[in-house]
Amino acid sequence: VIIVGGIIVKNAFFDDQNYQNYQNDQENILTAEDVEEGNLNKFEFTGDGVLTIKEGITMIGKRAFYKCENLKEVTIPNSVTTIGMYAFWGCVSLRKVNFEENSKLTEISCGVFGNCKNLNEITIPNSVTKIGMDVFYCCENLNEITIPKSVTTIGMYAFCGCKNLNEITIPNSVTTIDVHAFSGCTSLKNVTIPNKCEYTAEGWGRSFPANCVVKK
Repeated sequence: VIIVGGIIVKNAFFDDQNYQNYQNDQENILTAEDVEEGNLNKFEFTGDGVLTIKEGITMIGKRAFYKCENLKEVTIPNSVTTIGMYAFWGCVSLRKVNFEENSKLTEISCGVFGNCKNLNEITIPNSVTKIGMDVFYCCENLNEITIPKSVTTIGMYAFCGCKNLNEITIPNSVTTIDVHAFSGCTSLKNVTIPNKCEYTAEGWGRSFPANCVVKK
């Protein structure tokens, strides 16, 4: 699907289990006017499950692609400044998320990629300062991820249940790791925390799994 201009409103493709891909011809381009009028019924859900959001989209609304179970890959342009809560929650076939270079996104908000059980390839943009609550909740196939040096906050349950996550580097820019941020990451054995990093619960034991050695 190719989407141009304006915003993708909340619930735009909510729970569309047949979603795969729009045909890339002119009449199936989703414009700002289409979004504003809610005129989505003219599109057919066919193709290979690859979503390309074109330059010009500035916001992906709350739950926009919630439980689009056949969505496999998405490319998000650098014009996007906001991704609403649970925008891609439950996209169980989603394996790869591409952010274009020079992204303007500063926060990945609550539950954006939560329960995307097959997600295994994503690079967080260098513009992001906050990884919110439940962002990668139960992304079971995510085995490694790089947190950019721009990030200062990792929210509650951000990586909870990522049971195959075996390697993560937390940069010195991070000052807050919230409660249960990495709980349930049973493959994570060793983590080094920046010296200035603070926890918001009863010690690091509430943020990391019991079998993980946490050092500062």
